[in-house]
Amino acid sequence: CEWLSIKTGKTYRLPTVAEWQAACELGAVAKDDMKSHAWAKENADGATHAVGTAKADALGLHDMRGNASEWCTDTDGKGVTLGGTFKEPLEQVGCASVVPYSPDWNASDPQFPKSKWWLADGGFVGFRVVCETP
Repeated sequence: CEWLSIKTGKTYRLPTVAEWQAACELGAVAKDDMKSHAWAKENADGATHAVGTAKADALGLHDMRGNASEWCTDTDGKGVTLGGTFKEPLEQVGCASVVPYSPDWNASDPQFPKSKWWLADGGFVGFRVVCETP
């Protein structure tokens, strides 16, 4: 986000938990239609899928539920992930799924000290960014 902000002259950042959850809720996906909107344990074949291959929600957003969980900033400024992943059952992915960072996501990183930029075991974590407008 820092690089993108410098490159464009606009301010980019991770969404807050409140912003992400509000967008997710406004996307209004019915529980009985979740399978067409989310890659989860039941339909993902154990892997993430290309962005936009599941059905968009009411706001036109893809992958807010399942596939890869998304980095957001909590009220303490710490990173948490939201939305759930392809590894979890459909009933566990969605707007209420909040998971804090775990050192296990980088357990096999051979670097010393371990990288803060690389999640060697976190291939289920992604992000989207917010562009602030004046």
